[in-house]
Amino acid sequence: AEVKHCGTITALNTVYSTPEDQRYPLDCEAAEGDTVYLTDLDVTAGAGLNIAEVEVYSLSTKKAELNEQCIKRDFDYHGADIRRQGDIESVEECIRLCQDVDGCVAVAYKASTTSCWFKNMENGANPGVKVGVDSANLFCSAELNEQCIKRDFDYHGADIRRQGDIESVEECIRLCQDVDGCVAVAYKASTTSCWFKNMENGANPGVKVGVDSANLFCSGEEAPSGPKLDIVSAVAYNWYNNNIPANAHDGDENTIYSADDNNVTINWIKITLDQQYAIGRVTIIAKNDGTGNAFQERIKGTQVFAYNSDPEEEVADCGTITEVDGLVYNLDCGGAEGDMIYVTDTEHGGAALNFVEIYIYSDLPAEQQLVIASAEADSQYRKNGPANAHDGDMATCYFANDGHMATNWLKLHLSGTFFISTVIVVNRWDGGSYFGGRLENTAVYVYAGGGGGEALRYHHRP
Repeated sequence: AEVKHCGTITALNTVYSTPEDQRYPLDCEAAEGDTVYLTDLDVTAGAGLNIAEVEVYSLSTKKAELNEQCIKRDFDYHGADIRRQGDIESVEECIRLCQDVDGCVAVAYKASTTSCWFKNMENGANPGVKVGVDSANLFCSAELNEQCIKRDFDYHGADIRRQGDIESVEECIRLCQDVDGCVAVAYKASTTSCWFKNMENGANPGVKVGVDSANLFCSGEEAPSGPKLDIVSAVAYNWYNNNIPANAHDGDENTIYSADDNNVTINWIKITLDQQYAIGRVTIIAKNDGTGNAFQERIKGTQVFAYNSDPEEEVADCGTITEVDGLVYNLDCGGAEGDMIYVTDTEHGGAALNFVEIYIYSDLPAEQQLVIASAEADSQYRKNGPANAHDGDMATCYFANDGHMATNWLKLHLSGTFFISTVIVVNRWDGGSYFGGRLENTAVYVYAGGGGGEALRYHHRP
């Protein structure tokens, strides 16, 4: 089944000097699939699908597989049926199909009859033990993983309501599932208080000792952390500079950036990145010199924003350090797209913005190229085998001629199901536009279940 149309190549670069001139990335938006399907939408173009290479990337090389803990074996979510569908090979396939059925939130599957029942109620209407039947809810967090809970961190704001006498953050999370609109919680053990939130990460997340927070829809694993980003420059405003702004990102935690506002103006420092990123974590290291907490206390009230530089505008409030505890403070910008971090002081506490280092991390990990396990193709004839499209050799091309009759296609099968982020099609660069121009109107799709191709062989895609 088709999962995602990643795009169609409609405009070609007119330079054909090297393969780098003819790389065409298409965004598959982390579509979950196991096959990349390419086809030629222009049946009048003669020799279509002239491709030197196809590269497939994911943000993680971990296969996208259903957590076994989500499936209740020998247990029937009986009743609340939408309909039954036969010839289903597994409970995993039954769950995947449920996602495309209006109102489906759970399934029951019987292997002996290859039958799948789609349900409009989680756990069905009358759940119970039944040997030979496996059931699952579509929205399943399995057992909550400790990594889903952010300790000493407050998802502040966006409150639905507060509830007291709650024994743990885990109980708080379980209760959230029954509160309309609840997608996150914050829990304070000292007062046994649970706050239900209508916004993931709350409205103003930040460090707060004694508060634990969590999003309800957590995969059970932390998202892979992104790489540390390169800082190009820093500028600052304050009444006077005790240290130059570059000390805030020089990689030396013994040299300090310190600014004093003389209780009159608000200090700020702007940290500029080398380009736009989805900004995730910002880590600030507090001063560790001085007597006791004489300097460390001044980190309180430090506020971080993600910004765009052109035009200069705020894109995210990453949070404020509201409690002083230790030297390391992490603030979450939530993947906001920007190229600048803006740090300011909200306390007006004399010598403000005292810290030794700031680190900025991408919200997304670096893309990793996936291994293509096999390839198959259909065309009137093949000049070269389909494997040439992914053999890593730019000099050998996959070339298929449709004879002006049928739409060619090429299927690249992965080793499993992945969240596919980018597909890069490298055009033929030999022969200039004579061959290279044939890439125009090539469309790329992500498929699940190895589909695509046969049903579309003799007509265009819609």
